[in-house]
Amino acid sequence: MIITEFVSICLKIDASTDFTKLQEKEPWLSSSKLVVKPDMLFGKRGKSGLVALNLDFAQVVSFVKERLGKEVLYYSWGFPSLFFLCSESFPFNP
Repeated sequence: MIITEFVSICLKIDASTDFTKLQEKEPWLSSSKLVVKPDMLFGKRGKSGLVALNLDFAQVVSFVKERLGKEVLYYSWGFPSLFFLCSESFPFNP
């Protein structure tokens, strides 16, 4: 069995996030492939188009701006997407 350890930083993005300052503070955002998803605890985020994989930082900014504050339906309930989580993308090899 091979166990690989890694440390991942997860950033919380909301309407007040200054993307330019964030990129300056966290330079790894410019050199890594990224994952972004809403900070909501329910299933099927991927099937709802709410998870994006292997993006560069410009694509993350676009993805978040298109979805931030929009209502997300879960069964018959609607929830605003107020926060997104962004982290480095790591390949999964079972």
